[in-house]
Amino acid sequence: MSQIVPGQYAEQFEANFAKLEADPKNIKLFDICLLCIADTYGPFQDELVKRLAKLVGTSVTKVRPMVATMGRQLTYHKTGTAPLDESATHSEIAAHYYATIPAPGLVACGGKFWKYQHGIGTWKATELDKLAAHIGGKYSIYQYCRKRGDYLGITKTLYDQVSDESFFDDGPSGVMTEAGFWRLENDKVVCEEPSPDHRALFALTVEPDRTRKPDLFLQTLWQAFLPSNHHMQNEVRNKRFANLGMAQMHYMTEAAEQTIALQKLFGATLFGLLPKHEKAVFLYGVGGSFKSKTLALLRKLLDPNAVCSISPLELDSEYNVAALANKLVNMVPEIDGEKPVPSAAFKAVISGDLMKGRVPFGVPFNFTPNAATWCNGNFYITTRDTTAAFWRRWFIIRFWTGKGEGERDESLMDRIAESELSAIVGWAFEGVERLQTEGLTVTQTHNDCLAEWQDAFNSVRAWLHSDDSSVFLRTPEDARPAAKSQEAFNRYKFWCSNVGRKPMGRNKFLASMGEAGHPVVRNERGESTIPTLTTGY
Repeated sequence: MSQIVPGQYAEQFEANFAKLEADPKNIKLFDICLLCIADTYGPFQDELVKRLAKLVGTSVTKVRPMVATMGRQLTYHKTGTAPLDESATHSEIAAHYYATIPAPGLVACGGKFWKYQHGIGTWKATELDKLAAHIGGKYSIYQYCRKRGDYLGITKTLYDQVSDESFFDDGPSGVMTEAGFWRLENDKVVCEEPSPDHRALFALTVEPDRTRKPDLFLQTLWQAFLPSNHHMQNEVRNKRFANLGMAQMHYMTEAAEQTIALQKLFGATLFGLLPKHEKAVFLYGVGGSFKSKTLALLRKLLDPNAVCSISPLELDSEYNVAALANKLVNMVPEIDGEKPVPSAAFKAVISGDLMKGRVPFGVPFNFTPNAATWCNGNFYITTRDTTAAFWRRWFIIRFWTGKGEGERDESLMDRIAESELSAIVGWAFEGVERLQTEGLTVTQTHNDCLAEWQDAFNSVRAWLHSDDSSVFLRTPEDARPAAKSQEAFNRYKFWCSNVGRKPMGRNKFLASMGEAGHPVVRNERGESTIPTLTTGY
């Protein structure tokens, strides 16, 4: 054992195991495999122990003590310290265990422990209870490490000793693949060798291909982003457009703008940048319009561990919020149409405010949520918060055209996934570069959808946009008098009574009028008026 070099053996298991397969009775190779397992981070040892036991025809219960013995000798050479006293405290055992972890060590963050994976370039998580079980097995000879409560106590003490809740927040923006770490430099995507300093948690499932476009994917989006001719003809009849040609030109322009916006959103999500823009993405539209498939394709690019699914409706729980910690994307396929969003918690998550999370039987922790939120729905999400602070946290992509059950190409998703995932990643890389130079600009379609959504849940806005509001827009040069606020409120209540909507109280009405661009001003006679509106006399 005098030849041991700390950290030397953990990555050599597979090569030595292959040699042992060819010569299973070679005791020296068997000992080397034991050494490799002992030098491996604890929670990753179980599978290796099972493989070794199966190869040599013995039981796991016989191999584990051999690994533990080898581990104690290895620990001595790594730390330069003698074994612990039999009466070692939880704190001493925790510190001793940490000293056995090869560089760059162990990090406690987001209610979990993280260990860097050399050769892969990402940090891998271990749950507290799993590490506790490993510590219990490793230190069971010590007086204060003989019960489950001891194991958990030592693990929680270790968590406190090595905790750094902002560890992954401080890493550079980028994404890992087998080729290396992709990051932005001078607004361009570049690739460099993986390093623990990148603090990457996940790797993409495919490499980027920037030599071609995902043509089938883009063609499908184009079709979904264009409304039907019937819809456009109705727009002409309602006098929004002078003729069908004007309507078609508008919606083709919007389809192109939505495609660019979606490209930027994909890129921002992969590079972990979307939370900095404080936007949640809402894919809105009719059924069968490729919304769910778009989310599914984004998910196929990602390590499954990078994704969680916590509905905005469930963010008022510390346990649910904790699931967002150290995730790249929060994908919500469908949302209950009846329950309102807990607005304060939603806005805090999207804005990246410091939050408290808690995992069952684990330690509470503070963290900054950095997961991009993507939602999908056929209807607008219910909200009681109609303030600008709520609305500005959304970015809506509208899918206009859907297909019925019998019209859908059931093989479309598979064909895109089989041939275009790498091209979609390349397209997203182009999108994040465009984001750096152009910014994230909302589309006219987004604005139109937001107005519809606001009207659905804000009776003041719905009244202002209705044809029978009995109030009219007024300019400063208009000779007609400004509407008195009480008269406007009376007309609003009358309209609510006619259409069956519950009116707001006067104070909330006036606040909503201000948010809608119609603030209340006192005139020279001290009367409360709304200068941007008139009642027509």
